[in-house]
Amino acid sequence: MGELTNNVGAGEIDRASVPPIGTGNVSSGFARQTKEAATEVAVHAKGLASDVAHQTMEKVDARVAAQKGKSARDVSDVAKALRETSGQLDGNMLFPYIEKAAEKLETASQFLRTANLKDLRGTLETFARREPALFLGGALALGALAARFLKSSSAAEATDRSNAHAFAASIP
Repeated sequence: MGELTNNVGAGEIDRASVPPIGTGNVSSGFARQTKEAATEVAVHAKGLASDVAHQTMEKVDARVAAQKGKSARDVSDVAKALRETSGQLDGNMLFPYIEKAAEKLETASQFLRTANLKDLRGTLETFARREPALFLGGALALGALAARFLKSSSAAEATDRSNAHAFAASIP
């Protein structure tokens, strides 16, 4: 009764032809194929992730470059406004300070135009660590000037639009 036989009847399994679980060609072949498939999927996923990251970085760089140019123009506009103000204050005790601020803003504008993203970040971090109070004060002042500039720009555009609508309405 304890013998295995090759006499296979209806519904019986030929135990001699089935390798034990965990050994033999069937299980090791399946494990190898599974491992190869998993490796292939991982390599493909890594390549896709790398492609997506590269495309995202290109888009970010393009947006940063566009914003950097706009910021440089805005800073330059603020410097011009300060120069005009200092021209009206010639002889006033604030004149040299306003003129110096305009010079610094022109320098910052030129730096924004020419520097890459890493340069900008490094310079800003170094300055913020070296002069935290001046950095925060400058950020506050620039924010106030930018808000004032944007507010006056939007008010001028609104006036232009209302004048255009009034003109269009007056045409028969």
